[in-house]
This record gives sequence, structure tokens and C-alpha cells, in this order.
Amino acid sequence: MNEAKATRYRRLRRRAVLLAMVTWAALLAGLAGSGASRALADASAVLAGRVPAPEPIHFLLAVAGYAFVLALAGWTAVAPWRCYGEFLVERSFGRSRRSLAGWLGDFARGTLLNLVVCTAGAVLLYAAMRWWPGWWWLAAGLSYVGLTIALARLAPALPLSRRRHLRPLPPSPLRRRLESLVRRAGMAHVDIHEWRTGEAAPRPNAVLVGLGPARRVLLTDALLADYTDDEIEVVMAHELAHCVHRDLWKTIACETAAVTLACWAVWWVLPSLAPSLGLTGAADVAGLPLAVLAAAGVLLLLRPVTNLVSRRCERRADRFAVEMTGNPGALASGLRRLAAQTLAEERPSAVVEWLFHSHPPLSARLAPRGHSDGVIP
Repeated sequence: MNEAKATRYRRLRRRAVLLAMVTWAALLAGLAGSGASRALADASAVLAGRVPAPEPIHFLLAVAGYAFVLALAGWTAVAPWRCYGEFLVERSFGRSRRSLAGWLGDFARGTLLNLVVCTAGAVLLYAAMRWWPGWWWLAAGLSYVGLTIALARLAPALPLSRRRHLRPLPPSPLRRRLESLVRRAGMAHVDIHEWRTGEAAPRPNAVLVGLGPARRVLLTDALLADYTDDEIEVVMAHELAHCVHRDLWKTIACETAAVTLACWAVWWVLPSLAPSLGLTGAADVAGLPLAVLAAAGVLLLLRPVTNLVSRRCERRADRFAVEMTGNPGALASGLRRLAAQTLAEERPSAVVEWLFHSHPPLSARLAPRGHSDGVIP
């Protein structure tokens, strides 16, 4: 693998992400520290008041209008950095063959989905702030875990992008081999599907989706076409490990704790700063930029912790894969090929690993067993 090329690629992608974050934070801080947020909130309230409905409905409509405009402004502000990182950098390093029109279409669809999610989330959040002022942060955390579990259970039934079709893995020696692996792992049944990602952005990958009986493993067409059966089997064993060890539940618990703590921080910050910012109270929608800033700050501070939990789960999944298949060579060759194709940094700095890496770096995963949590005998 060309380590210098991988380092340049990852550095440029991180730069795009950081610039987008700084732009978004500057927009929020500018709104919160000026009269723009107050003016937008008042305008939204005036428009909502024209709807013939009770006052509580006016309040929720005003929140929806404000949140929609704020989310639209945010996504518009970061669009150049998203285009730079997701289109220009990807194309320049040969990671994607998507056209600009194709990327813009994907970005527009993603923006629309996020506008809906952000608007609905803000409405629910401010409804809780208004009617449960002392405990809305806890209600938000409980709502998050409930929604996350529901989405995880429904994930296999949700439609993917029209360019990303699923189909059951056709009968073959490989399928029988993978089904035998499922049984050896002590699992009653897991659907195995081919995930056709399209030629514009081929990605060798495998992912476990769903909870309970609806769970399935998705193997991309690039993985099935380019990797050996031994490598595919060890990748499948790695994904099954997440199910055997209930890693998805651990992830949900960790994320719920982080979201609840972030909401508590907002609950603590808003009343303290409300008078100086001209807010009428915590449930004043003009304080939404400040709320987003406070929550995002807490989540960023907790990122190293959530990444650490994720890396430990990934290391254990690697060990499980070697134990189940007895083929550490296939794991090593598969990881090396995957790292080369995805331009992963083999030895990132400790700071980069803590802040950005949810998976252990390649150097750690290929280390001898007993050293740096390696799994290779």
C-alpha cells in the first residue's frame, strides 16, 4: 500500500470535515450572538400565528419553520466543503467515478432527508422543553434509544438508494460455506445478501444490519468479485462476531448515554445564558443555535470515548473471526487489500486515531497476538 498516498487522502478528507464543522459552528455562533436568531424566531412565530389553530400548535409550527430554515442554511453553508471532500478528493484519488451531477443528486436527496429529520427532531425537542421543562433532557434520551432500536429492527426492510440494490446471495459453494459458518457461530439464521453498489463508487465491504430475526449480512458486489472465498469467509465471521457479542446493543447504549449527556448540557446552559442573549426562556426557539452548539460540543468531547468502545469491539471481532475460521492468513490478506483499496492509514498518529478512528489501524490489527491487541499468531 502507498502509505504516503493514503496519508494525503485521509488528511484531505479530514480537512474537509473540519472545515465543514468550523463553518457550521461559525454560522450557529453568529446567529446566537447577534439579533439574527431573534429576528428569524419572530418571523417564524408571525407566520405560524396566521394558521387558524390553538396556541400550542402555533408554537410547534414556529419551531418547525425556524428549524427548517436553520438546517437549510447549515447544509447550504457546508455544501462546498462536502463537495470538496466527497467529490473532488474522491475523484482525484480514483476512489469514485461519480459525475458531478450524480453527486449533486445524492447530496440533494441527503439534504432533503436531513431537513425532514432535523425539523421533526426540533419540534419534538421543543415540545418536551415546553411541557416537561425539568426533565426534557431525559425524555430526549429515552426517545433516542427507542427510535434507534426501532430503526435497527426496521433497517433490513428500509429501501436503500435506487443504485444500491439487494438480492439474496445465489446458491453456490461460497453460500453453503457461509451458512455453515453461521451455524458454527451458534446462530439460528442470518440472511446473506449481495449489495450491488454500482460502478460509480465500488466499495468492498460487509455490514451487519438489523436486530433479532430480521438481521442480515450485506456483502458488496466488489467484495464478492475481488476477494477469495477464504477472505470473504473471515470477513463474514468478523460481522457475525458483532451479533454474537451484542455489539450493536453496546453501541446503542454508548450513543444513548452520549446524547442524554449532551441534552443535559443544553438543559444546564440555556437557562444560564438566556438573559444575556435576549431569550424568554429555555423553550425560546431563538436559542436553538446555542442548543446545537452546546450539544455538538459535548458529543465532540465524548467522541474519543465512543471511538475507543468501537475499536475494542472491532478487535474482539477480529479475534473471533480467526478462532472461527482458523485462518489468520486470510484475515491478514483481506485487511491489507481492504486498506489498500480504501486508502486507510496504516499508522495514524495517536491523536488522529482517538478523534477519527472507530476501527483499529492496520498496524495494530496485524500485530502478533499479545502485542497491540493484534490477532495474528
